Amino acid sequence: MENTSKSSDGIHLTIDNVKAIILMSRRQHLSFLDHEYMSNIFLQDMFAAGTDTTFITLDWAMAELVMNPKVLETAQAKVRKVVGERRVVLEADLPQLEYIRAVIKETFRLHPPARSYSL
Repeated sequence: MENTSKSSDGIHLTIDNVKAIILMSRRQHLSFLDHEYMSNIFLQDMFAAGTDTTFITLDWAMAELVMNPKVLETAQAKVRKVVGERRVVLEADLPQLEYIRAVIKETFRLHPPARSYSL
């Protein structure tokens, strides 16, 4: 399985491509591939990829809940039961929110944030 992402230029970046670029820059002493430049590019791409998939997954989860009102009502009831009057979910509450975990897992199953590869 090969990890790929798309840079802001539209070029597919793989681990092998990144290694090749770094090795070429060392051999040819390319000034435009200095450490700061490369760090900025990769950090921007990694941040964009991470936030993009998170928001897409959240969008799909909300869309699925809106399209399934009974599931939405059940999820709300389960959260309200655990959280109570506090109205804020704490990290300590997470183990008790099994139904929400199931909703999230079902969202990942229906709408995976990354392409799945079959062997």
